[in-house]
Amino acid sequence: MRENKILRGIAASPGISIKRVLIIETEEPSISEQRVTDVEKEIVKLSKALKQTKEELSMVQKKVFEMSDIHSAKIFDAQLLLLEDEDMIGKTVKIIRRTRKNAEYAVKKVIGEMSPSMRKNPFFKDRWRDIENVVSKIVRNMGNGRGRTVYAAMEKGDSVAAYDIPAFDMVFLGDVGGIITELGGKTSHTAILARAFGVPAVVGVESALRYLKSGDLVIIDGVRGVVVVNPGEETLRSYEERIRRYNDYRKGLTSLSTLSPTTIDGHTIEVSVNIELPMEIQPAMHYGADGIGLFRTEFLFINGPPTEPEQFEVYKHCAELVSPNSVIIRTVDIGGDKLLQDERFHDTNPFLGWRAVRVYLKNKNILRTQLRAVLRASAFGNVRIMFPFICAIEEVKLLKKELEKIKRELDRDNIKYDRKIELGIMVEIPSAVILARDFAKEVDFFSIGSNDLVQYTLACDRGNPRVADSFRPLHPAVIRLIKTTIDSGHSEDIWVGLCGELASELIAIPLLLGLGLDELSVSPGALLPVKSIIRQITLEECHEIADEVLSISSATEIEKYLGSIMKNRIGEHELLPL
Repeated sequence: MRENKILRGIAASPGISIKRVLIIETEEPSISEQRVTDVEKEIVKLSKALKQTKEELSMVQKKVFEMSDIHSAKIFDAQLLLLEDEDMIGKTVKIIRRTRKNAEYAVKKVIGEMSPSMRKNPFFKDRWRDIENVVSKIVRNMGNGRGRTVYAAMEKGDSVAAYDIPAFDMVFLGDVGGIITELGGKTSHTAILARAFGVPAVVGVESALRYLKSGDLVIIDGVRGVVVVNPGEETLRSYEERIRRYNDYRKGLTSLSTLSPTTIDGHTIEVSVNIELPMEIQPAMHYGADGIGLFRTEFLFINGPPTEPEQFEVYKHCAELVSPNSVIIRTVDIGGDKLLQDERFHDTNPFLGWRAVRVYLKNKNILRTQLRAVLRASAFGNVRIMFPFICAIEEVKLLKKELEKIKRELDRDNIKYDRKIELGIMVEIPSAVILARDFAKEVDFFSIGSNDLVQYTLACDRGNPRVADSFRPLHPAVIRLIKTTIDSGHSEDIWVGLCGELASELIAIPLLLGLGLDELSVSPGALLPVKSIIRQITLEECHEIADEVLSISSATEIEKYLGSIMKNRIGEHELLPL
């Protein structure tokens, strides 16, 4: 037995477990191209498999609804719609009739033709796998009339490892100790569900199944993105102590749920959370979030633009859950790493092309439908509107003009909405920083999107692993752009927040406070650690730190300086990347 084999992946869901692992066979079913004599029988086989798969997925969706809410259960809509897609079914039937080939081969061929363009896209790369998993389920249902029953051999508390674990199988995991997959990313539905269920998970572990076998003792460190296979005694003792410290730390953090994020010298900053799905709201509010600083609405558009009633119900639900705190609804950020299954929105260079505001200022139905739904929902809670990817004053003025037009329509129809609803923009393009003072005269708030601001400032694709070392959120140019944005906003008396991943970077918290931010919107898992750090420092210290950082011209030196400050003043245990 090989001891202490260390595998590295993506920390998808925080927590640490030491459990025996069960390997789940989830490889793609083998599909051979076969000639058939009875074409009609093959088409009936396809129809029955589609029907059975739909029934199974509907059951899973119902279970998610019962566990969370009907809106989060919509993450399975894309798979269900595929099973009813007349174009996909028609092409598959056509191939069966024309080539006299088996249904398994035909359906795989049709989906395969859709796959390449989607796999290139970071947003769809995670979600496209959900579609492929449904196709695998269809194929299995063709083969023996039953989809596979996973986890049947799993003992209570076992960890599981697989090439991939489909989101619809995640629902049935039960009391699992931890999750390891070779595929996946932080934004995949599997990762989101793991976080929602509180299961430690490390995904994207290359060749994990080559080094694992059922029965191995495995440490899953969902905090650092590490998997240790068959740890030795010394490693076990070290991790047992780490788990004890981690659990004590988490218990201590839980006590912060009812306390405000206030510095030792009495300065309070708002700490909100970013969410992908409505099911993430209740846990965040339970742990004392000041609201939702960024509600990404792209999941609603994954199957194409939703109707106004569909959007209204989701936004109303969120507003009521968060009330009296606010929820900032970002209008759909189509493009970039958020493409839709609609060829009209595809582009050769989506990050620099037809994206977000540029799309819906030319396709106003998308904008108008969403704005009407958001305005109507504002009558049921504290709702704010935020526009992404703004680079020109003309864009803001056109958007405001459209918003005012919709308000007049609602007034005419006697439909209630918040007449004082706040309007803001994401500052994520350098041109928006340069013009920040002009923008501040037009809107009620700024929210700095550090992910894209870093990308566009450093000319560094944040989804490209080849340039990952160059993607430095603490680069001095980025820090100075953030400072400029804050000062510009405050000069016109509007509040300024930050909603990118930098807001969850624990060593950056004193710097961000010292730069003058009014709000931080963090990942749900970072909420309590960020609160903890804020409550252990003074604003005066933060200002001193910010002044020092603004004088440094090297990202490496800034990172080193902030790391040493945090370890000296707060303690290394507080730097656990939760």
